[in-house]
Parts: sequence; C-alpha cells; structure tokens
Amino acid sequence: DEVMCVRCGLCYNVCPQSFSFKDEINYLKSRKHDLRYSKYLGYYKNIYSARTQIQKFWDYIQDGGIVSTLIYYMLKNQLVDAVITIKHSKNFWKPEIEIVQDFKKIKQVGGTIYSNAPLLSVLNETKKFKNIAIIALPCKINALQKGSLFPVSLPIFDNIKYKIGLFCWESLSYESMIQFIEKNFDVQIDEIIKMNIKKGKFIIDLESGDVLAIPLKEWYKYAYNFCNYCDD
Repeated sequence: DEVMCVRCGLCYNVCPQSFSFKDEINYLKSRKHDLRYSKYLGYYKNIYSARTQIQKFWDYIQDGGIVSTLIYYMLKNQLVDAVITIKHSKNFWKPEIEIVQDFKKIKQVGGTIYSNAPLLSVLNETKKFKNIAIIALPCKINALQKGSLFPVSLPIFDNIKYKIGLFCWESLSYESMIQFIEKNFDVQIDEIIKMNIKKGKFIIDLESGDVLAIPLKEWYKYAYNFCNYCDD
C-alpha cells in the first residue's frame, strides 16, 4: 500500500523470502551443546512420536493431538495468557485467526486447515498480553525469528514466549483449495469433515462416511508459488 507505507523496512526484514539467514541460525544453534544435528532435519534436541491422553480431544484432533494438548496445558497452567492460532470460519475450511485465552475452548481450534492465513497480522493486538504462544507454519516461524534477530524497536515480538512450528506440505489459498477439491474429488468442500496428508496421499473424509484419496503430487499444482522457495 503506497499510501500507508512509511518505508520503515519492517516487511522486508521479517519476510521469509526477502533474504536467507539459515547459515546464521545454524551457527547460533551449533553453539548449543545440548542439540543434535541431522542433515535432513537440521538441529534438534529430541524427537518423539506421541498421542494425547486427553480422551475428549480424540474426536476433533488431526492425528496425535499434541498441539491441542500443548495449547491446553499452557493456558490451564498459566504459562501464557493467550495463544495465536487458526480455526474454521463461517465458511468451513476457510481459516480464521483466533486468539485463544480459555483452555476450555480448545475444540474450536482443533485439527488442521490446509489454507493459509495472515497469522502474524494480529501481533499488534496481542502486545497487551505478558506472555503469548503462537502456532504457525515454518514461513511464519521464520518471520518471527527474523523479527527477533533483526530488531526494529517494536514491542510486538517481545512477549512471544513459545513458538510451535507445524509440518507443512505447501499451502493453498482458500480459493485454490475449492478448485483443488472440486476438480480432483468432484465433491463440494462443505461435504468434507476432515482433510489429511499421509504416505504421499491427500485424503478427505466425507459426511457420507466415504474416504477418498489422490496422490499428493496433484496438491502441489495448486500451491502458492512462494512455497517452491521455502528452505525449511
């Protein structure tokens, strides 16, 4: 927006695609002696496969329910005051940004939505909280890391206590998602109760009880172009 822009450089500094700082991040992580390294995963502390033990989550979680459980735990134990994440909007499968403050409202943000949303646009709203957590795709996490490493004297990054990154197989706009579903499955998007990606396939569960799947390569044709340049 040329009218609103004040040429501060913030958007360039935090944009995941503006410049790469992977070497700098890897150097900083290499100095931490409690981290391990894999050429496929990068630096990590430990790797676990897990499933939530909170049975009431099982009806609406995506797979293991670990992210839902982490949100629940952080809010219930007052580790954070709010969590920035995504929920279904009135148009089912269209993402809507949600700032969750009550651990009893986890159900509304359970599961995965494969369309993208400008998650970081609400950071200005959450600066009133002392501590927050954010659940985000790698591109958003990279933007947050840039905001922390290249500070521009803005308070919006200061209260982010936890950043939980999600696995990503490229992302679509809501409009592209509708096109993808209608062309490849010949169903309407509001007939779908669950979407998933497993073992190289994109899978949908329908209200009728039917489960349909196609090779994941069809999904990539509808993804954002900038996903092709992601180095995560």
